[in-house]
Amino acid sequence: MATAAPAILGFAAGIAGTVSAFAAKYAFDFRLGKRRLELDERAGLATTLGGRPGQLRRASIRLTDRIEAFFRDAPSLRSWLRPASSTRQDGYFLRSSVQRVFMFLSWSTLMQQSLDSLPAETLRARRDLQYQYALLDVSISVLTSIAMFPAFPGYPTDRAEYNLFTGTVDELADLGVAAHNRNAQVIPSSEFIEAYDKPERMMYQLREWISFMRADDTRSAVVKTRFACLAAVLEEVVQPGRHASFSNNTVLHARLAGLESSAGGYQLVTVIPHWMETQLTEALDRWPARSDR
Repeated sequence: MATAAPAILGFAAGIAGTVSAFAAKYAFDFRLGKRRLELDERAGLATTLGGRPGQLRRASIRLTDRIEAFFRDAPSLRSWLRPASSTRQDGYFLRSSVQRVFMFLSWSTLMQQSLDSLPAETLRARRDLQYQYALLDVSISVLTSIAMFPAFPGYPTDRAEYNLFTGTVDELADLGVAAHNRNAQVIPSSEFIEAYDKPERMMYQLREWISFMRADDTRSAVVKTRFACLAAVLEEVVQPGRHASFSNNTVLHARLAGLESSAGGYQLVTVIPHWMETQLTEALDRWPARSDR
């Protein structure tokens, strides 16, 4: 019996070593398989999204820079945003402002289309993609929603002077998507120039709406408020988490406060950031329905 004990112990040790080896190999294979799945997912995302995230980032930065100029150079807007007798004769600042809004709307739509085409499982697992999609939804809301200014005195909800209509935004985005699809997934400046000089109706409407900022009146305050809010959203698109919330965005608050006198004393700082927070929350809450499509 005593002589059998070493053999039994050796056999047990051999079994334990074999089991350990299998366990180690399983753990290694599991980690390797998980890593391969992660790499495959990244490759799939890169293939689906292509260069759209980079183009969206570039369009967002360029539009943010222009919005900063709207506020920094406000006294010059009276001349810089004055439309000429024909679109072909418009100055650089007005023309390029329209172009930057057009490019953002186009790449925003293209980005959302790409996200829509991803597998539902991928979207459920990627909170960052959900957040970006929701931000792009909010960017359209701040440009178009008449609910953004509750109880605003004398707000004419049916007049284009105060509103960039959703239909106009959709048509501008469709114009950009069509240009992208027929030009090897880029949107050449020549496409914008042709549409602007023609002018296409939706491009003309955007031009007129932007040009309303040149006056110091209620209409101008409303349009500038929308651009101030859009800049705050774009900051999050470019650098998610830069601000804890729109209510903590000091630049947004300062811009809104500076517009309140032109807005007839309407409490923009009190109303608008809270409304934006609600829009973002609602956009994120819609995701379970989106991911099941």
